[in-house]
Amino acid sequence: MMRTVFMGSDAIALPLLNWLADEARATATLMVVYTQPDRAVGRGQKVQPNAIKLWAQSRGLPVHQPEKLIPEELDQLKAYQPDLVLIMAYGHILRQDFIATPRLGTLNLHTSLLPKYRGASPIQTAIACGDRQTGVTLMKIVPALDAGPIADVESVTIEALDTALEVEGKLSRACIPLLARSLPKL
Repeated sequence: MMRTVFMGSDAIALPLLNWLADEARATATLMVVYTQPDRAVGRGQKVQPNAIKLWAQSRGLPVHQPEKLIPEELDQLKAYQPDLVLIMAYGHILRQDFIATPRLGTLNLHTSLLPKYRGASPIQTAIACGDRQTGVTLMKIVPALDAGPIADVESVTIEALDTALEVEGKLSRACIPLLARSLPKL
């Protein structure tokens, strides 16, 4: 069973986290969640946790919310002795020492069919370009942005009237079969 760390800050990862916690337990044990610090949101600018933190707390998982990934954070990560780190929409670029910590590697779930649409808004870009297909790419993390070797992809169809939110939901769910077939290969 792989000792797994998840790093992410966007609700797009919630179906994946539910699957990891409920159905993938024979393959992976979720040890801890890293997410962005609580931020001011909305009209009143009230500081609130993101959906990932709320999910982790509801499951009784430890949550780390570093503003920056400083050496003390690396020590904390190493203390979990992770076999695998999974990242999706985290918001931090990891240094090589963080990437190299897990025994089996650090993998990212990116919401495009790389190498197409690298960067921060691949869903909106695919729709704006009139693409009829997009997907989630599982890739090994390297120090450059969205540049690591691709392990596998899961494609989804973009219907003519799909909104970015609808495509995001499809991509969110597409992570599950992608990891279901990829994790056992690790």
